[in-house]
Amino acid sequence: MSQKKTIKGNKVIPYTQRMYKVGYAPGVYGLWSEESLYTRITPPIKDAIEYSHDRILYLSVDNHEN
Repeated sequence: MSQKKTIKGNKVIPYTQRMYKVGYAPGVYGLWSEESLYTRITPPIKDAIEYSHDRILYLSVDNHEN
């Protein structure tokens, strides 16, 4: 379970998102979230996806508690 935090007085929940380096051509890359790997129209080159890093997004919960 995620812990709620506050940023500038707003309640937020941290959400960790995995990021991947995706190759399109030699020397041409993009960074995609794990969710985007399944929703993009342009397919990457086969075997050209590698894990890059995790990032933390802070989602506001103030508007959803009413």
